[in-house]
Amino acid sequence: MNRTRSTKWILWVLAAVWSSVILPSLTFGEEAKSPTSKLGPLWQRIGNDVQVQVREHFVKHNASMLSAYRPVIEQARQSTVRIVQDDSQLALGVIISRDGYILTKASELAGQEVTVELPDGERVQGKIRDKSDSWDLALVRIETEHANFTPAVWADSESMSTGSLVASTGTSPLPISIGTLSVATRPLTKAFLGIIMDPEPNGGVRIRQVQEGSAASKAGIQVDDVVVAIDQDDVTEIIDLASKIGGRRPGESVTVKLKRGADVIEITVVLGERNISSQTDEATGVLGISLSKNRSGYPSVMQTDMFLRPEDCGGPVVDLDGKIVGLNIARVDRIATYAIPGNELQTMLDVDENNQITFARPIDVLQDEYEKAQMDLREKMKAMEASMDQLKSHERALERARARESNRRP
Repeated sequence: MNRTRSTKWILWVLAAVWSSVILPSLTFGEEAKSPTSKLGPLWQRIGNDVQVQVREHFVKHNASMLSAYRPVIEQARQSTVRIVQDDSQLALGVIISRDGYILTKASELAGQEVTVELPDGERVQGKIRDKSDSWDLALVRIETEHANFTPAVWADSESMSTGSLVASTGTSPLPISIGTLSVATRPLTKAFLGIIMDPEPNGGVRIRQVQEGSAASKAGIQVDDVVVAIDQDDVTEIIDLASKIGGRRPGESVTVKLKRGADVIEITVVLGERNISSQTDEATGVLGISLSKNRSGYPSVMQTDMFLRPEDCGGPVVDLDGKIVGLNIARVDRIATYAIPGNELQTMLDVDENNQITFARPIDVLQDEYEKAQMDLREKMKAMEASMDQLKSHERALERARARESNRRP
């Protein structure tokens, strides 16, 4: 206990020094006058093409900070693997069971078979057993007969407050990156219609622009259409439309009543989600920062300021107690990385009576399947009862025929 408190105290002191002394001295390009160096594990994730120059004492303090985390992340490191292809890392993964189930980022993988590098450097084969499209996660099972792995020890991610210190682990003794929780757990899946609006003097909202590929575009909404109602609720100004769409989720349908010239028509729109990828790509491309291909649409995330490469996603986020509070899922922009909260990870999996693990399906889907199975069983039982009645009828007819045959014999 004393050692844990001591480690926490040291990390907080180093963090304070880091933020007040080190960060202000970070300089770029030709402005750096003192001896320079390529950045270490914390900052080098910006990209290989970016040459960032820093004062020498930043490098020293950076090494001190990373070394201070070494005992903190050791337990989580034993539950971390690399998903590799030849000499390239595709993603990181988190071991979740002693018999070798792993969670990792699905969109970074190709095919159903993967090579898994364990914390000790040994490479083994694994197969993708299940996927979750909404979370962009793959469930991999290591193919080995001698499974006795170290599963992740989870912490309550809801107890994390903004500003909490966190680290990302790989398979090496030092963390890949350290930082803070910048935004607490929040949903990302808000519905998006894909229009730019102007107020209409006579009531309603006039469509000034329709975003290509958006929900509005796919439904056939056009420029200069005037929206007058959503699901029979009148729309008199922009805020009415925004509030009626903002409370929905992607995939939900709404009926849009609009005026098009002299006609009044109704269109059913399946709502989508906002796509910020192109804007973010343009903003970060000049810096040479690599971003995750799939970085939006997750049901909920927490946001950190840790610097990661896309191939560093899939690995654990660790708190100061060394417990895993989340799984890095996407490098989003220059200063943001998304992680799936640990509480979500603990509830999204289903373990059956044979210890086979899959992603849990929604309870309403399971309820529908259960009720359908009940109906199918009832129909089969009715059919079986009818077959039994028919069989008994045949049996009685056969008995009568045998009796008649017996009576005819002398």
